[in-house]
Amino acid sequence: MIQALGLRLPARRQEESEQIALINWAHLVQVGTWHLSDVLWHYPAGGQRNLREAARFKAMGVRKGVPDLQLPIPAGDYVSGWWEIKVGTGRLSEDQIETHALLRACGHYVQTYWHWHEAAHDILRYLEKGSFTVIVRARP
Repeated sequence: MIQALGLRLPARRQEESEQIALINWAHLVQVGTWHLSDVLWHYPAGGQRNLREAARFKAMGVRKGVPDLQLPIPAGDYVSGWWEIKVGTGRLSEDQIETHALLRACGHYVQTYWHWHEAAHDILRYLEKGSFTVIVRARP
């Protein structure tokens, strides 16, 4: 509604909206015996935190630069898939570039997209490389 009125959400909220749209779509995709939304997980690395909470998260192993979403299903030569969602003119940070490179070096698939439907198409392409039957109830 805010966007329909010509108002813009802050970039962080726009990214959240894109991820929510992607997960809503994932509810309509069946991978083997699961819904994609059951195995496509958000990694809570970003967000605004106070110093104490940020220190706790770091002590628990949260790392800067980890992509937004992980799909812990192997496909083709990949161990798992990771997707980063950006909006507008958003760019990858240095931490993200380094972490994405590390994940790729360890055999993971990593991609960045600026709209949820582009990520949805890429997730389907990723899953086609695997051994699961994929049924899409609706197209993005």
